[in-house]
Amino acid sequence: MPDESVSPSDTATPPPPDDPIPGLARGASELGDVIERMAGHGYGADFMSALDGDSAELHCPVCDATHRASAFARAWTARLEGASDPDDMLHVSALRCPECGTGGVFVSPFGVNVGEADEAVLLALPEAEGPPPAMPD
Repeated sequence: MPDESVSPSDTATPPPPDDPIPGLARGASELGDVIERMAGHGYGADFMSALDGDSAELHCPVCDATHRASAFARAWTARLEGASDPDDMLHVSALRCPECGTGGVFVSPFGVNVGEADEAVLLALPEAEGPPPAMPD
């Protein structure tokens, strides 16, 4: 007599690695991987968003100054979404300070979770110069 406590789905062979898995964002990188990749390309500082009236700004920790977000050069952008919650979305940009030239990152939620200052910065940043570099194998 077969064991009815085990359903056929419990014993099924898992899908091959290239098959999509429901609920998992395929090709998505973890935030730590993206930050590490950016730091490896000279973008190691952390830029923080701020609002000055209606002006979207970013603070550079190296020159300790705040500049208009539109003045930063944006090398590339990566967008991440949560594997289990698509509303858990992050925007990560590799930026260069317009005053001291420091390379750094700006990390922000986007979509339903974005705050007022982060949203203003996201709208003010210039277009990215190119795609992010490939992750090493």
